[in-house]
Amino acid sequence: MTSYLTAVLWMLGMDKRLIPIILQAVRESGADTVLDLAAGAGGLTDALVQSMEAEGLTTRVMLADLFPNQDALRDAAAHPRVEAILEPQDARDVPTDRTGLRLMVNAFHHLKPDDARAVLESAHAAKQPIVILELVGRDLPWMLSMVLMPLLITLSSPLWKPFRLTHLFFTWVVPVLQGLIAFDGVVSCLRVYDEDDLAELTQGLESFTWRVERPTLIPPLV
Repeated sequence: MTSYLTAVLWMLGMDKRLIPIILQAVRESGADTVLDLAAGAGGLTDALVQSMEAEGLTTRVMLADLFPNQDALRDAAAHPRVEAILEPQDARDVPTDRTGLRLMVNAFHHLKPDDARAVLESAHAAKQPIVILELVGRDLPWMLSMVLMPLLITLSSPLWKPFRLTHLFFTWVVPVLQGLIAFDGVVSCLRVYDEDDLAELTQGLESFTWRVERPTLIPPLV
């Protein structure tokens, strides 16, 4: 599923909207490390590092996840400025020696409110900046786009990285991934935190400057 999400991110050009936001946060915070706490298959890593190098930033990238896709993270960590943390990393309890800009892409909606609050409190207590980006929303265009997801999954499976025959088997021979990923997509749309939710989650963490932005895309990027 994480391999599919990486592939669709590139096919829809989402990286072109996500990376500038991350770069802006790196520049504003002065962070020397980006700690991706929901790295998945590490799909943004290569383009992020290239973009930072193009702007003269020497920022390193650390890839972590609560359920790490170890093969994919090892591949992503082939770059000398990228490090993969292969043991599970809980975003609610990041070790104090792992400093830098914390990042969560398309993962925050999976967290229940208490857990989401704990992620924010952890960054706040450690005085480390955090960027949370979501690719889906509760909006009608996003909900309607889920109808096309099974077709997109079927056509894109040969492009998922790292390539595995099991990708083809579970999309073409025994097509179970279409249902699993589409279900996850619909649930994700319904669970995304909106602006009011985020304002409530950040109450009491006033020493930080919290900024909520909603760029316009079709389907919208929340």
